[in-house]
Amino acid sequence: MYIIKDFKLQRGLTGIELVISIVILMIFITLISTVFFNIYLYFTESQRNAVASSYVTELAEMIDRMYYSEITEENLKEVINKMAIKDGYSLTASVRRYEPGEDAQDLVKTVTIIAEYKAGKQMKSIQIERIKAKEMLITPNKPKLTEGMVPVKYVTTDSVKGEGYWQITSETDSTWYSYENKRWANIMLEDGLTVEGGIKVTSDNKESLVGKRVETMGSMFVWIPRYAYKIPEENYHTGIAGEIDIIFLYSTSNNYVDENGNMQPISNMEGYKIHPSFQNGASTNYANGEWNAELTGFWVAKFEASSDNQEPSVYGGGNTSQLSVRSLPNKIGWHRINISNACIVCKAMTAPGNIYNLGTEANSHLMKNSEWGAVAYLTQSHYGNMQINSDNNSGVWNNGYHNGDSYYTIKTGYALGSRDSYTSINETSTTYYEYNTENGQKASTTRNIYGIYDMAGGSWEYTASFLTEGINTDINYLKTLPPYEKQEYSGNGTSRRSWRKRKFPSK
Repeated sequence: MYIIKDFKLQRGLTGIELVISIVILMIFITLISTVFFNIYLYFTESQRNAVASSYVTELAEMIDRMYYSEITEENLKEVINKMAIKDGYSLTASVRRYEPGEDAQDLVKTVTIIAEYKAGKQMKSIQIERIKAKEMLITPNKPKLTEGMVPVKYVTTDSVKGEGYWQITSETDSTWYSYENKRWANIMLEDGLTVEGGIKVTSDNKESLVGKRVETMGSMFVWIPRYAYKIPEENYHTGIAGEIDIIFLYSTSNNYVDENGNMQPISNMEGYKIHPSFQNGASTNYANGEWNAELTGFWVAKFEASSDNQEPSVYGGGNTSQLSVRSLPNKIGWHRINISNACIVCKAMTAPGNIYNLGTEANSHLMKNSEWGAVAYLTQSHYGNMQINSDNNSGVWNNGYHNGDSYYTIKTGYALGSRDSYTSINETSTTYYEYNTENGQKASTTRNIYGIYDMAGGSWEYTASFLTEGINTDINYLKTLPPYEKQEYSGNGTSRRSWRKRKFPSK
């Protein structure tokens, strides 16, 4: 057999062919590089576009929750300055009034939001508009919701036995709250909140879960709206419980809405004072427990503090800052914790990655004397569980729960059999009523399930304070901590029933 070889195929490339091959290879590499560079630019621009879009969306959602009177370019600049905007991005908002004619009233504002960023050598921008109509002059102020807050209401099936359930609702639900009917607004946070079927509730899906029955409760909070108060002269320095007159104020103003729907200054009402917990106290150096801005209201924990550690031997948590604080019923109250650690766990509620999903708008902290007082004053009014001298069972009933052990175990949201009942440490046969039963609800600030519990009884607690001079722990020498400043906490707190009452201010 003969094998014929093609010697032509065995020879190497000629010089011309080599040059041509290199040229072709360089063209191919250039094309591939261009393709990959374009792909890189595309994905980079897409990523930056997504970031810019998130800033625009975040600001737009804030605007949706603001009052019409708050929509000014100056206020929006302050909001933008508090947002965590990365380098290379800018966010602006302009406001214009919609005025179709010379006689048109200022009823509508258009907000234009623009986010700019650089993609390659070009400047890109995203722009949207938000329309804000002037709302009705309604008081009390509507609850201010932030990320992580889910509105809830209670469905009662048997009030005596305490049968019923919480269900998810929406902030537009007209039955969510009614302060005239002592139905204060309630929310749950997202720390373990689930509905029927084990579905976890989040800010993203809460609207689709409206009407669903709550299966596992999240920490609960109650809204305290901005108000002015008046203590009748006959009750000054008497020790006699009298009704405190309350007038709810509009937005962050010092005005109220009269019976004709018109705005009137509270200064026209003799003897009324705006409660300091809602006021900006910069001019007084926060001497009366004010905040650092005018507030429409704030959220207060519904129950005394508890933690995930429910062991009586560690007092429901003990002296540590390594646990997450909760506000839930029928839990061992967290006690034997010093004031410094109490402050730390309260502030941690809004730390990045928190279990409650609270965003940067919330500011959690150990409750101040003034804020505790705001709850107490509202309770002792037409809108709350007012104590009446002629009725020994009126007012907030005492929570004297303990199970007779040596750890002074207390449980949240319980009531004894009357307002002033108490028990000794060794008693184990006392009848206690849970928060959702007929008698249990008498221990709330509203005498129904919508109020705040554990205001009387429970464990000894602290509020955030420091001494202004000397070491005298008398209340006259305590000054409430101003917010947003470096704070040093003394071990000497005041026993005013409230370390679990963390406040979320809302402008």
